[in-house]
Amino acid sequence: MSDTEFVYVVTRDGRRVSHTNHASRESALKESAYWTKFIHTTLSNGSKADPKSIIRVVRTDKPNRIR
Repeated sequence: MSDTEFVYVVTRDGRRVSHTNHASRESALKESAYWTKFIHTTLSNGSKADPKSIIRVVRTDKPNRIR
């Protein structure tokens, strides 16, 4: 990957949640919406699966170096 090529990756608390490198921010945002819904789902006992996690879209030229 050259210095001018960037991709967007979806992270959860600084770690990648999938191996997909997105070419556009919009496609990464679609995937981040899925993960946000997934981790903030209310479980059968009334608590959330992982309420403190933060999902972010990160623009990077070194996608394999995201923790």
